[in-house]
Amino acid sequence: MFFSRPAGMRYVDNGDVADWDFTVGDFTKDDAWHTLNLNDYLPANVKLVKVRLNFVCDTAGKYIYLHECGNVNPCNDYGDDIYVADRPLDRYYTIPCKSNRLIEYLVAAGNYAYINLFICGCWI
Repeated sequence: MFFSRPAGMRYVDNGDVADWDFTVGDFTKDDAWHTLNLNDYLPANVKLVKVRLNFVCDTAGKYIYLHECGNVNPCNDYGDDIYVADRPLDRYYTIPCKSNRLIEYLVAAGNYAYINLFICGCWI
């Protein structure tokens, strides 16, 4: 009997974190949506991307959100609100991604000790 891969998507793991793919200086912190280009980290036929985001801000009431580029439906936003100042948050999100390998982010204006994002892998 021959093995054949069932139809569907396949996960591609990017491996252990050697260094963050994006850090605080890569993000514009102004309460507006901006594009984050993942072309250097993902293959062209990607469907979903898994990211690890960790951050800390010195002010409560701030937030960071991510979503598929061009998707303006707030039901499809992934992210977190900062309820306690100076408390580190570490999250994993799976975000839809088109073949252009772009996602969008929104970071509230504030003083962030760090914002780190790592591309964990993707589904193709």
